[in-house]
Amino acid sequence: EEELKVYELYKNLSEDTKSSLKGIFKDDSFKGFLACGVQEKNIESLWEYITYEIIEDRVEELESLKTIFYFFFERFILAYPIYQKQAVNIGDTFDTHKYINANTLIPSGNIKEILLYGWINTKTDKIIKKSVVRL
Repeated sequence: EEELKVYELYKNLSEDTKSSLKGIFKDDSFKGFLACGVQEKNIESLWEYITYEIIEDRVEELESLKTIFYFFFERFILAYPIYQKQAVNIGDTFDTHKYINANTLIPSGNIKEILLYGWINTKTDKIIKKSVVRL
């Protein structure tokens, strides 16, 4: 049921957005959507696409895209448990080594909003993708 709901979100994205995601979701079928979405390089590409949309302030389909991303990311970390969502909290001090600031007009301060979580490798503590935040 959850898979079908997320697939419907994907199908209801604008044609422009789906066209931009063609490199990730190479097969538009339900099975193809699921198979493509859990691949590591596609998880990373989807995260990068969403980050770009956030920074460009294109928010029309942002919630749907984030839901799709988190759906696949949860399944990805089941297959690769060495990865984990990056720990970040409202009120944390912004650190350029850990986070991406979506608002370049405010270069420092405390985190007011978490726009998109990144993830880390728990064995090495290396940040794979930095969380995108707003100060």
